[in-house]
Amino acid sequence: RDQCAGRRMAEVMSLAITIFMAAPVIAPAIGQAILAFFPWRGIFVALLAYGLALAVWAFFRAPETLRPGEAKPLSTRSIMGAYGEFISNRVSLGYTLASALCFGALFGYVSSSEQIFLETFELGPRFPLAFAAVAASLGAATLINSRLVGKYGMRRLLQGALLALIAANFVHLAAAALGANSLMIFISFMSISFFCLGLIGPNASAIAMEPMGHMAGAAGAANGFAGTTIAGILGGVVGAFYDGTTVPLIAGFLMLGTSALGVVLWVERGALFKGGPIR
Repeated sequence: RDQCAGRRMAEVMSLAITIFMAAPVIAPAIGQAILAFFPWRGIFVALLAYGLALAVWAFFRAPETLRPGEAKPLSTRSIMGAYGEFISNRVSLGYTLASALCFGALFGYVSSSEQIFLETFELGPRFPLAFAAVAASLGAATLINSRLVGKYGMRRLLQGALLALIAANFVHLAAAALGANSLMIFISFMSISFFCLGLIGPNASAIAMEPMGHMAGAAGAANGFAGTTIAGILGGVVGAFYDGTTVPLIAGFLMLGTSALGVVLWVERGALFKGGPIR
């Protein structure tokens, strides 16, 4: 946020999340390669070496992004004041909560997907393939978002994706309640939902951070902590309702998506798809 704002920040966030999504694909292969030559303790040695290398690189290669004179004193009063300002800002708080609600659904999927694929659909060893197929749509959406946000804007993409998320899960829940919920139907609708989340995530973060350019570090910490903590709790609740079917998960997506829309309507004072500048 110190170096870019608005739609440009949403583009950067989209690319960062796309790279982030590659981690679950690359990391297991690296771990397996380490275990092929070393005992399990080699994993922790590799983490230590990687951490040290990254620290050295950051020290010499990552410059300070704050402009001269903008640094804040490291004190309890300064930190709490920054967090208070973040919480009191309607846009920052609202879009952080909306993002947290949506990603609570994603965390619910992560916590219950193994049971659904292994017990409900009896996939067995093919579970990782199904999981990857759904997750791939999230990475594709973030990459596409980086190309579209400059033309259509953060609000339009986010709010449109939020409405699509609600509509898709309403239809999915109706199909599941009627018994028409095969593996392909489940993967198809979950892929649509994840695609919507890929449009919601980077745009919500960019909008939440837009008014916080003067205190981007503290605001980024508040945004990340609140979003992840709330999403983790909600995801655990959604996962706890697993009953051998896909209905609780789909209902969780629908309820959390609808709640996120309510928060966005509160932030925007009832008006969606506005093209004006961020307040």
